Amino acid sequence: MLMLANTGYAAIRETTPKPAAKNADQVTGTVVNKEGKTLKDVKVSVKGSKDFVVTDSLGHFSVNAPAGSKLVFSLPNYNVSELTIGNKNDITVLLHDTYLQQPEQIDVLYGTQSKESVLGAVSTIYTNQITTTPASLYVYALPGQLPGLYTQQTSGFTSFDTKPLYSPSPYYTYAPTDQSLTGQKYSDNSEITLNLRGQTPITIIDGVQRDISSIDPESIASISVLKDALSTMLLGINSSNGVLLVTTKKAEAGKASISFTAQSGIQNSINLPTPLPAYQWAYLYNEALANDGQQPYYTAADFAAYKNHTDPYGHPDVNWFNTILRKNAPITDYQLNVTGGNSVAKYSIGLSYFDQAGIFNTAPSSTYNTNNDLTRYNINSDVQVQVNKNLSVELQLFGRIQQTREPGGGTQNILNLLVGTPNNAYPVYNANGSFGGSSLGSAFSNNLLAMTEYSGYIQNNLNDILANLNMNYNLSSVTPGLSVKLKGNVSYESGIYLDRSLQNPAYIDVDSVYSAIGATSSQNNTFNTFYTSRQSYGQAALNYNRQFGKHSITALAMYDVQSTVNDFDLPANTTNRALQVAYNYAGKYFAEGVLNSSGYNRYPPGHHKPDKHCLVYQPAGSEYSGCRRPVRVFAVCVILRLCANL
Repeated sequence: MLMLANTGYAAIRETTPKPAAKNADQVTGTVVNKEGKTLKDVKVSVKGSKDFVVTDSLGHFSVNAPAGSKLVFSLPNYNVSELTIGNKNDITVLLHDTYLQQPEQIDVLYGTQSKESVLGAVSTIYTNQITTTPASLYVYALPGQLPGLYTQQTSGFTSFDTKPLYSPSPYYTYAPTDQSLTGQKYSDNSEITLNLRGQTPITIIDGVQRDISSIDPESIASISVLKDALSTMLLGINSSNGVLLVTTKKAEAGKASISFTAQSGIQNSINLPTPLPAYQWAYLYNEALANDGQQPYYTAADFAAYKNHTDPYGHPDVNWFNTILRKNAPITDYQLNVTGGNSVAKYSIGLSYFDQAGIFNTAPSSTYNTNNDLTRYNINSDVQVQVNKNLSVELQLFGRIQQTREPGGGTQNILNLLVGTPNNAYPVYNANGSFGGSSLGSAFSNNLLAMTEYSGYIQNNLNDILANLNMNYNLSSVTPGLSVKLKGNVSYESGIYLDRSLQNPAYIDVDSVYSAIGATSSQNNTFNTFYTSRQSYGQAALNYNRQFGKHSITALAMYDVQSTVNDFDLPANTTNRALQVAYNYAGKYFAEGVLNSSGYNRYPPGHHKPDKHCLVYQPAGSEYSGCRRPVRVFAVCVILRLCANL
C-alpha cells in the first residue's frame, strides 16, 4: 500500500508582449500547458460557429467573440477546454494533456516514424503512464501496459553484492561470457523480471544499449517494446531478444522555465502472515507428533504458561513480525527541471533525489543506520545547438550516485528466518539482558532482533556517468532529403561494497547458567570493488527521405560498433552494417526491407593456434585453450514486409 502527497511549482520568465485588443469584441490571449509552456497550432473557435483561428508559434491568438460567448480550445493529445468570455479581453488558457497520448511520430530504433508508416510490432507508453507508479525503478510502471511484455516481480529489495573482483594472472583470463554480447552483466533491476518473446529484451536508451532502470520517470518521454524482426533487425545478432526502447525528454525551445516537484509517501507491507500465538502453535505441534505416532512434547502446564504469559523467558510468546518490522516506511522524491532556449540553442537539465526507507526497525542507540534503505541522486541534461543551417549538435549527459544499505544479517536471510520462526522459539532478551536463543535448531541460534538492529550494515555504492554526442548534417545541397548522422557514446559504471557487519551471540538458560550458541564475529571493515564496466558506442548513418509526388522513399545506410569491457575481461566488440529501405505510395501502400551484416569478435575460431600476435593465452584443456584471436562470423538477413492501408 502506498499513500502519496505531491506538490509542484513552476516559474516562467515572460519576455514577449501580448498584442493589444483591436475592438470591444476582439479577444486575445495565450494558450499554455501545465508546465507553463506556450502551445502552437491550438484550434480556437467560438462555440456554435464554424470559423476558427490557430495559435502562433508563441501560443498567441486573436478572435472576435462577444461577451458571454464560449471559446473552444482543441489540440491533439490535449483535453478540449471551453471558456466563457467575460469582461476581460486578454486571457491565458491552460490546456491539460490527455492521459493516453497519440503522437504523430512514433519512436523506433535509431529514429522516429509517422504512425501510419510503422509496419513493425511496436507498443508504446508515455510519461503520464510511467509517472503514476512512484517507485525506485521505472520498470514498476510497465506491468500490464505494454502488450507482449511479460513482467514478474521476484523481489521487493535491491540485491546486494559482496564478492570482490578477482584479478587473474596477466597471462590468463576467463572464457568469454554471453553477457558481453548483450551488454552489461550487472543490472540495477534485481526486482522485476522482463520477458519478451521468451527472452530478456535488450534495453536501448536514447539509441544506446544500456541496462539502467533507475532513470527518473519524469525524465522519460516514452517507453516502447519492439517485438518483431523488422523492428529490431538493426541490432543484428542481438535482434532476436526484442527491444525495450527508452526515450528521454529532449530540450525544447521556449521561455526559460523552472519546475520543482516534491513527492512524499508512506509504504505499508501488505498481506503479511499473522503468526499463531505460542499456545496454539504448541497445540498443533503436539497434534503433528500424534499423527506420526509420537508422544506429545508440550504439557498442559506449557499451554497455560504460553497463553497467560506467566513465564516470558521460559515460555515466550513473541510476535517477531511486530518486533523487527515497521508499520510503515517513508518514500521521498524531489525533482528539479530547468528548460528553455531558442531556435539556435536549447537546453534541458533535470536533477532528482530519491530516498526509500526500509521496513526494519532500528535501534535508537545505534550510531549508524542499519535499515535496508535506498538513496539516489540523478542528473540528466540535454543541450542542442544549431551551429549553422545544416549542422546541429546535441550533447546528453547522465550521472547517477546510488547508495543502498541493509542490516549486516542480510535482508533476505532475515526475512527467510522470520517466516520460519514461531512465537515460542526464544525470548527477545533473557532475564540477564542478553539476546535469547534456542538450541532446538540452527535457525534459532541467531537472535532475529540482533540480526536486524545490532549486526552492523552492508552498503553498496553504484556510480555511473554516461555521455552521448550526436551530430546531424543536412546534405540537401547535394540532393534533397539527404543527411548524415554521427553518434558517439562513452560510459563508465562501478560498484563498490562496504562490509561493516558483525554477529552477536545468542544465549540459552540451562539451570540459571547462560551458554552462548551460534557464531560470533567482531565488526568487519572491508571495502572492495565488485563490478566495473566500460562501454563505448559509435554510429555513422546516411539518411535519405524524399517525396516524389505520391511516391515516398526513406532509406538508411548505417555502420556501428560497440565495445564492452566488464571487470577484468577482454573487450567484447559487436559491429553492424545495415541497410534499411522503405517505400509508400500515397500513404496507402507500404513496403519495407532491412539487410544487416553483423559481427562479434568473441565467436571462437575453428582452431586455436598460438602465435607471436597472441596477447592472452587460455589454460590448456579449457574450452578456449590456446590463443584467442578475434574471429568474425557474419549473419545476413533480409526482411521484406508489404502492407496496404485501405
